[in-house]
Amino acid sequence: MTNHFLKDLLQANHTELLAKAEAYYFGHGIKQDLKKAIKLWHFLADKGHPLAQMNLAESYQTGQGVDENPSLAIKYWLLAAEHKIPEAWYNLGLSYFSGYGVEQEPVQAAKYWLLAADAGHNLAQFNIALAYSQGMGLEKDLDMSIKYYRLAAYQGLVQAQINLANAYLTGHGVTRDMSKAAKYWRLAAAQGEALAQLNLGMAYLTGDGVKQDQNQAIKYLQLAAVQGKKLAKEKLREIGAPTLD
Repeated sequence: MTNHFLKDLLQANHTELLAKAEAYYFGHGIKQDLKKAIKLWHFLADKGHPLAQMNLAESYQTGQGVDENPSLAIKYWLLAAEHKIPEAWYNLGLSYFSGYGVEQEPVQAAKYWLLAADAGHNLAQFNIALAYSQGMGLEKDLDMSIKYYRLAAYQGLVQAQINLANAYLTGHGVTRDMSKAAKYWRLAAAQGEALAQLNLGMAYLTGDGVKQDQNQAIKYLQLAAVQGKKLAKEKLREIGAPTLD
């Protein structure tokens, strides 16, 4: 380290150093210098700063500014996890699930995802819902699976909304309820999910779970057709509505 750089470390507070590291990393108002950013994060991480630990973990995971090093990524996620950072728990769960930097352990993956899920992390909620549905790393429990799918769905996670709709469509883990299936298709459709648009359009066409409404059916079938859903195009042709090709 240069004397000037060391002087900066000793004189600046942690907030200033974090801002400076970000400036070096992204080149905001200063010449980009990934090595200096990494040095600053190392200094702060060793002082116990969780954001610096998270940034270092990501850098070692992606190889941005440093050589990729899964073991060091795990090290810094573990340090950040001591500060109860949900994203650190989530990434540790992914690592134990895939065997990235650690031995593959589904039980450990579920443990970290559950911590992150209960702290409100929507992707962790989805993953732990999937784990409960399949008995992956913990005992199979469809009630708990539905609980966490709902939590993720309420936070706008499209795949959770789709999975809930499918559960209500088939009665898997819940009482079959087409009105609730339509509810979750509507949420996913609003985010541009083509399958949800198709299914919701079909529901309006048949009146299954919603009040039959051909105008609404056409609206959602057209949205799905524009995204390439062949069945949506076929149904639109059947009822004499334009496919918007």
